[in-house]
Amino acid sequence: MKLFLLLLIFISPIQTFANNLNNPEVLSIGGKYSCAIQNDGSLICWLNYVDTIFTSPPNGNNYLQVSSGGVHVCAIKNDHTLVCWGDNYIDKAQPNGTFLQVSTGTNGNTCAVRDNNALVCWDNKSIQTSPDGHYSQVSLGDGEICAVKTDKTIVCWENNNIDKITFFNEQYLKVSTINSIFCAIKTDNTITCLNNFDDSGVVPLNGQYLDISGIDCGITINHKLVCQDNIAIPTLDDNFLQVSVGKFVPICGVRTDGVVLCWKERDNIIIPEIKALTTSFINIIPPTLPSTTLSGAISQAQFSGGVTNDNKATFKNNFTTTDVIDVIGNITTNPNDSGKKGSIIIVAFLTDSKADGLYMRNGKQWELWDGELKNLTVAEDSKILNTSEDVIIATSLTGLPGSFNLFFGYKINNEIHYNAKPIQFLVTQ
Repeated sequence: MKLFLLLLIFISPIQTFANNLNNPEVLSIGGKYSCAIQNDGSLICWLNYVDTIFTSPPNGNNYLQVSSGGVHVCAIKNDHTLVCWGDNYIDKAQPNGTFLQVSTGTNGNTCAVRDNNALVCWDNKSIQTSPDGHYSQVSLGDGEICAVKTDKTIVCWENNNIDKITFFNEQYLKVSTINSIFCAIKTDNTITCLNNFDDSGVVPLNGQYLDISGIDCGITINHKLVCQDNIAIPTLDDNFLQVSVGKFVPICGVRTDGVVLCWKERDNIIIPEIKALTTSFINIIPPTLPSTTLSGAISQAQFSGGVTNDNKATFKNNFTTTDVIDVIGNITTNPNDSGKKGSIIIVAFLTDSKADGLYMRNGKQWELWDGELKNLTVAEDSKILNTSEDVIIATSLTGLPGSFNLFFGYKINNEIHYNAKPIQFLVTQ
């Protein structure tokens, strides 16, 4: 069994948002492209089909909301003007004016709520017919469009065909349409879902929610990420503000601290995409890290660790190649393991560098690792484990740009206890 696959479950691509956290759509996962608004208001976008391949969205650091459709993306700027781009997107029919919210569909269509709460929809050729009224939010699927009116009722219709229109007169806060299914959060925070406006065979998530993405996933009122049983995600204690699910999987969520976590399924294994950190966090003590075990059993060990370039005065995650970096960790061993013989292990996953790969510490030397547990070397072998173990993970690291993900722990009685989330940091030129 490859330990590497288990480690990857917990390696998270991170984009960080210092502002716009109260905006419900700072992150959007589309069919081909996904985009997020970063802490400085700029956009970052990537391809869903290829790991770590970033695309080039419009420049600027003045974006409020973004929506990724099947093959195109639209975003609203601080001045409420609209910009759209993507595969074969033609702005011939794109309306002028100012807008509150925009939604892009999987078939190239777009709808937006104007500043005066009127609704406008268009495709590459022309403005489409949309129902009259005042709206606060709109959501597009494959061929269906649903919108929340300012009186909190919902209107749904087929794309460019308001002759087939359906009214839902209960009170709603938000609607989310993916494929042909739409789900809505009621004012009591419960969810209702319909498939082609038919509720037969559609089972919404149970409970109360602050945010949803179609029928697949939602954020509970306690800020927990919950998905349908057929969607596998790691068990998380993190708190979230927003979730976005693409048509062809990947799942991403915005944590309450602004960090974005993403997963996608491949051969029934959940492997996150690896992307670079974009913003620094500074701590005066090494951050606490959750613990886990290789077998999946609960670990009572405790971990902390961080990265410093000022002799432990501060710990942060964003550096340049001129910095001299030390990475340190601490393990409070499982009470039953203290005083027993064990080994210290250290693993690093490096991307976006000239030396990408999976590495392990063999004594004081770093070596490439094939991910096979039988070939995993140890940094310290056959030592008596103390209640508290300080671990020097790396010292005097300098001159190597890249995105680093570091795991450390101890092996005892054929079990490995390690940090469930890696120490992560970025080194740029």
